[in-house]
This record gives sequence, C-alpha cells and structure tokens, in this order.
Amino acid sequence: MIKGDDIKKYSRELNDRCPVTGWPVLRKPEWAEVGFGGSYRVTFSLIGEHILLVETSGQVTLQDLEQGLLLDTRIKEALFPNPRSYVRLEHWSKLQGTSRAARDFYIRYIRNDQRLLGLIFYGLPTIFKMAVKIAGRTNIFQFKMAVVDGYDQAVILAENLLSGVGAVSEPDVLRGPAALMVGEPREEASCRVVAREEWSLQTEDCSIRFEVINGNILHGITSGSLRDREIVESFKIREKVVQAMEPMAGSYYYLAGLSRSQGISTKARKLYISSFRKFYRKYPFRLIVFYGANKFLRAGINLSRPFVPFKIAVAEDFSQGLNLIEKSNLFDRQESDYRGAEKPVPELDSPEGSGQHVRDLLQFLNEMDWVGEGNNKGPVRDPSHPFAPVFEAIELLKWEFDDLLREQQRVQDELQQAKEEAEKTNQAKSDFLANMSHELRTPLNHIIGFTELVVDRNFGELSPKQEEFLNDVLQSGRHLLALINEILDLSKVEAGKMDLILSTVFLRPLMDNSLIMLKEKALKNRLKLMTEIPDQPESFPADERKLKQILYNLLSNAVKFTPPGGTIQVRVSPENGASKGDKGLRFSVIDSGIGLEARDLERIFRPFEQADNSANRKFQGTGLGLALTRKMVELHGGKIWAASEGEGKGCAFHFVLPIFEA
Repeated sequence: MIKGDDIKKYSRELNDRCPVTGWPVLRKPEWAEVGFGGSYRVTFSLIGEHILLVETSGQVTLQDLEQGLLLDTRIKEALFPNPRSYVRLEHWSKLQGTSRAARDFYIRYIRNDQRLLGLIFYGLPTIFKMAVKIAGRTNIFQFKMAVVDGYDQAVILAENLLSGVGAVSEPDVLRGPAALMVGEPREEASCRVVAREEWSLQTEDCSIRFEVINGNILHGITSGSLRDREIVESFKIREKVVQAMEPMAGSYYYLAGLSRSQGISTKARKLYISSFRKFYRKYPFRLIVFYGANKFLRAGINLSRPFVPFKIAVAEDFSQGLNLIEKSNLFDRQESDYRGAEKPVPELDSPEGSGQHVRDLLQFLNEMDWVGEGNNKGPVRDPSHPFAPVFEAIELLKWEFDDLLREQQRVQDELQQAKEEAEKTNQAKSDFLANMSHELRTPLNHIIGFTELVVDRNFGELSPKQEEFLNDVLQSGRHLLALINEILDLSKVEAGKMDLILSTVFLRPLMDNSLIMLKEKALKNRLKLMTEIPDQPESFPADERKLKQILYNLLSNAVKFTPPGGTIQVRVSPENGASKGDKGLRFSVIDSGIGLEARDLERIFRPFEQADNSANRKFQGTGLGLALTRKMVELHGGKIWAASEGEGKGCAFHFVLPIFEA
C-alpha cells in the first residue's frame, strides 16, 4: 500500500503536480510506457490519493490486454486496498484500435471492479466515443461513467465524484463541452446539468435518476420495470428535486427518458397516471415529453392523453425531446398553442363528431379491468353507438384473455406444487440417507476395528479356518463401509452441504500419490501404468482431498475393468475454453479394458447404475463411484465424460477443471 508520505516523496522527486487540483502526481518509472506486445503501451499515474490515470496507446489485442490488466490489477491492489475506492481516468487519444475480444474482456474486467466509483474517458476519437456509448447502453455498471473532452474536465468530474456528491453540484456545474453521462446521449454542448446522489432510486428491478438541465427542465431516466413501490418512491424524489430548484416551480418542463424501460403493468400504469395528476396539481409544469419509448409504452402514453390535465408529447430520442421543449418554450413566449410534437397530433374533436367517438373508445379501454376477471366497470354502451361492435369485440377478447390466463395460472400452480413436492421428497431422501449412513457407520467401524484386532492375533492364535472366515468378515465390512461413505458423500452433494476447501495443489506430487495407491494392485494384475504430465502449471487451486478421490475412483475403475497384461495411461494437458480467457486442465484416464457401448457412456454416471446391471454380473460394485465423481468435478465448476469405441476396445474418462483464483 502506498501511503500519503510515499506519494509526497515521489512527487518531490519527480516535481510533478496536477495543474487542475494542485494534488501530487505519482509516476513510478516501472509504470511508464509499459509495453505488452506490438504497439500496445500503457502509462499509469496516481493523482492525489484516489484518482488513477491510465494512458493507452497503440493497437490492442486480447492477449496483450490480458497481460496489461494483470499489471493494472497489481497497481490497484497496492494503491487502493479494500474497502478503499477510486476514480479511473482513461486517456485514449493515442489509441489506434482494439479487437472485439479485447473490448469485451475490458468491459468484463471493469464491470467486476468493486472499488470503482467512476470511470471517465477523455481525448477519445469519434469511433471510440461511439463504442463507449454503446457499451454504456448495453451493459449495467454499478459506477458513474462519463465522457469528456479534456483532462481538466475529467479531473474536475473525478473530484466531484470523490466529494461524495455523486455528480456535479450546482455551484460547480460543468459548462461549455459538458460531461456526457454514458447511457443517455447529450449532444447539446450548451447543456448545464445539475444532479445529486439523493435524486436517484436503485432497486433490484429498476433504477430511476433525476437531474435538472439548463435550470428549467426536470429530466428523469428510468431503467427496468416499474412497480408500485418504485412509483411511490420516485414521486417523492421528484418533489425533492422541484423543492431544491424552487425558482423552477410553475415554469418548467418535464423530460422523461424511457429508452431502457422494460415496461409497466396495467395496475402500475394506473398508479403512475394518478400519481402524475397529484404531482402536477402540486408542482404544475408546462409540458411533459417522453422519449425513447417502445411501441407498447407509446400506446400506453397515447391512451392516457385524454385523462390527464397536462400536455404530453412523444419524441424519438433525447435530442428531439430537447428540441420539442425549446419549440414549446418559444411558442409559450409568443402565447401560441403548442400541439406537442413536430408532426401535430390529430385533434380528437373533428367537425364530423368522430372525435367524441374516439374519446368514448379510449375511455372504454381505460376503464376495462385488465388486471382482474370480468369486463369493463363503466356504463353500458348504447347499442346504437358507432363503435358498439368494437366494444363487444373487445369484451369478447377480454373474456377469452381471462380464460387463457386462468388456464395458464392453473398449469403454473400445478407445476409449482409438483416442484415443491419433488424438492421435499429429494430433501427427505438426502436427509434419510445421511442419517442412516451415520447410524450404520458407527457400529460398522466397531465391527471392522475389533475384527482387525482379532486377525492381528492380539487375543491369541487363530486356526486357519477362523482366519479365513474373519478375513471374509473384514473384507465385507470394509466394502460395506466404502458403500456407506459414498452414499453419505452423494447425499451431502445433493443436499448442497458439500463445500470446496481450496488449497494450492502441486500437480506432480498429486499424480505420484494417486498412482502409488494402486501400484501394487496394478503390478499384481500385470498392468502397465504410463503417465504424461506437463511441466506447467506446477500448481493450481483446487480441493486436494476431493481431487484425490476423483482420480482414485477413475484409476480404480481402470484397474478393475482392464484384463491382466493391459495398459492404463494417465495424461494431464492444458485445456483452453471457447475464449482465450478460459483456461483449465484436462485429466484423462485411458485403459485397454472391456470398453463400453455408446448407450452406456452417459448412464454409468447415474447413481446405482452400472454397464452390467444383472444380478450375476462379473464385476461387483456399488454404482455410486462415478456418480459421486461427476458431482465432485461439477462442484469444481468442471465437466467429465466417457469415451469408448465399443465392447473390448478400452475406455477413456476425461475431466476438465477450470483454473481460477483461490
């Protein structure tokens, strides 16, 4: 960890300070122009104690980026130990390009950074500005993300984030080329934005944040699905915003961003409209403009138009929304009527009187109880009404819709009940097996222990017949104990009570020890053991006890099912996944034994299943070893499978373990 005194020391040596804040800047020689293959170069600097400046140049590939981010991680761990947070500045003016795989890897890396308060880009060429905007719209980040033009603006914004405000406060609002908060486009360079941390709401299903643009536009951005609780809380926040910007009240506009909204239920929509009516009566605005709404949200907005006391307009995006507000503002100053869109919305009241009929239809749709069963709660329609057939058709559709929902709900209830009963049955089975295994293992250990004492002649000599019978008892007891242990382990896995205990496992000693346990039996059966083990990696994180059991089970099977004079090969090799970032180890146990039919390759991994399930089968066993082996491999996040060309042609068992951080 680099402390404040160290920073001052290095700053004095380098005589370097931030020209904007005056804070010391730490640039260690080993952080400057570090190359990672090709033209890719990175320079790291620490501004003050909480701002990391990363300057990138050249062409970036995935392999180069992986190496660069390893250094990035080491520097962050030294500078910002948990729970210390920081703001990251990315200077990309000399960045020539990145591969798609490198970009995706960088996004995953940044998204998983728990220390990051904010990510601010500056000096971006146009193509990279577009890439950052797209990344902001298609990914959910838990930190602030912004694009600015120059270093000065980046440092000022970082300073504001670190101050705990969460964005720029009123006295320090950015002007000129304003900060562009990624995810909501701000193409107007003259925008003045005021935002505060308490003007936002974050829940599991949605997020809502508010800000004030140019002193008279209340801007709200909604992401996710709105529910009743979020609607109530969001209107409380709206009141806080208007109260904080008191001169704005009564002469302001409302801009609502819905480009990342996932919709709203009928019940919640009614609460939303009702809450807006109350809010408008208390804090009237001149116009509300919705932008970025999909076709379903647009339909809901248009359906609500006749039943709200304020003007509504719909825009395609943020920029068009601002343009509509600017036009409305101009019309208001000229005391003109504003019709709410660049393409005027058709008047509902036409000379032919069809406007009233449209109102009747909209009212009918709005009064329909779409949440509960039954038809609309409004007055009975006059049969002579021009839209009477439409009303009847809608009621019929509603009836059929209710019937469909009832059937769907019945099926869902049955599925849920079956699922709960299956889970209870499975849990009861696992609990029973675990309890019974413990009850059986205790007396069995006594039987084995006392039998061993007698066989070892601790209580006197034995006749040959006595020794033979006692050895049979001892062998059967050990076999039964192995079965009970496997049942116990399997029930633990199924009950979710078996955990990984990770440690550093050294590959070569692991393999040597696994082979030693079966070497004597292999020699007795005249089996040839061959191994192929790579030099790298020397070690990796895993649960060593479980890994030994996996290898022992597979090797025991190979010895059991390989005739005398056969061979058993054990191989270990690196395994790469679908992307270059996925790395692992493949273990293979290959024998020249009796082989397997294609139909048995998957079945043998099921509990109590064997290739030969007949009562007089030649090879005895519990049928639990491979089932337990698969569970332990999957517990590591790996996979296991068998391969064979058929009966008498040997068999190969492969399993892959990912290499992850311990």
